Amino acid sequence: MLELGYPRDDRLADAVAGGERIGVAVATAKSALGLSPERRVPAYVPTWRAEGQPVNTINVHELAERLGDEWTVVVRGHTRSGGVSHGMDPRVCDATAHPDVNDVILAADLLVTDYSSVMFDAAVARAPMLFYVPDFDTYRERERGFTFDFAALAPGPCVTTGDEVVQAAHAGVSLGERYDAWCRTFVPHDEGHAARRVVDALVERGAL
Repeated sequence: MLELGYPRDDRLADAVAGGERIGVAVATAKSALGLSPERRVPAYVPTWRAEGQPVNTINVHELAERLGDEWTVVVRGHTRSGGVSHGMDPRVCDATAHPDVNDVILAADLLVTDYSSVMFDAAVARAPMLFYVPDFDTYRERERGFTFDFAALAPGPCVTTGDEVVQAAHAGVSLGERYDAWCRTFVPHDEGHAARRVVDALVERGAL
């Protein structure tokens, strides 16, 4: 095992300077999703469930309406469960089929997920995170469970109601020490040069 970082996240690391995302990188990502730079974006990125059904625990229509006219909710369903059902709504952008999840991460003023591994990628991009987990006990005990104490270590607040999601989006979610501890633990090698290190290591071993 080569502990050299995650090449896919090099772009995310390169979009950060001084601990904050670079404005032009965020604007470019929003443009790639068909959004103007002025739009505020909560990105909803849930993981899959064992039954394989589309995950729609958040009513994204209601969320978009309650957030206000300056917001566009970006939704990205998991490849194993398909898109998150939302119908036709100009305030909701379905990015499930978008070719690069990094655009979703960089565009997000707030990344709302549940137990998705996108939480690791988002940490590289210094994206504020909120964990919408109304089914926490069920997921822990009957679904795939956890390999660490998720509630204790999650790099953002864990909430269970739509009201809390709206409040957090309006108030903003700070990063803080727990976020920094998460980065030190899970993404210590992701500073933008992982791909180069991986290729060099493979060349050194004669694999390339």
